[in-house]
Amino acid sequence: MSERATYTVGHWTDREALTGCTVILFDGLVPTAFEARGGAPGTRETDLLRSSASVQAVDAILLGGGSAPGLSAADGVVRFLQEHQRGFPTTAGPVPIVPAAIIFDLAVGAPVSPRADDGYTACLAAVEPDSIERGQVGAGVGARIGTMHPEQQPGRGGFGTATITCAAGTVSAYMVVNAAGEVITQDTRDDVRSLLLR
Repeated sequence: MSERATYTVGHWTDREALTGCTVILFDGLVPTAFEARGGAPGTRETDLLRSSASVQAVDAILLGGGSAPGLSAADGVVRFLQEHQRGFPTTAGPVPIVPAAIIFDLAVGAPVSPRADDGYTACLAAVEPDSIERGQVGAGVGARIGTMHPEQQPGRGGFGTATITCAAGTVSAYMVVNAAGEVITQDTRDDVRSLLLR
């Protein structure tokens, strides 16, 4: 991320259905890279971030629950950016670039997915990164861990952040922990909620 770039982060959370979405809104187009892992990744517009693509920069990133239908929450982020005349410059005007990725949480609460209005609401709720809520909120409210062992009760995952500052600048990471395995430290098992909230 450029040192000049600033951003805000916002959540929309449905605590009854246990799904939600989280948006990271940049103040301008930001160079971005992407890598997908896992057996069934659910993404939108991430091909734009390949090294061979002509865009390679984004206005916002959406993380969401709701499986494939949850990707439609990015439409609300696009609408928010259009209202603010934001986007990749073209001869027809700015085109908002909003890659998105989702998790499968339909079996955790109700089979409900975030929609465009929910993505828009997350934009309206965006705050400075230091103020953003972490844990079981936004895209992480329906996240689980330890699902690979049917005989064990899965634990709760969630939305987490991490930041490191060095001489070259500051790098921040935002993640939704929705893992088939357990979350552990190097020398001891730890509760994922405490890890996410650090």
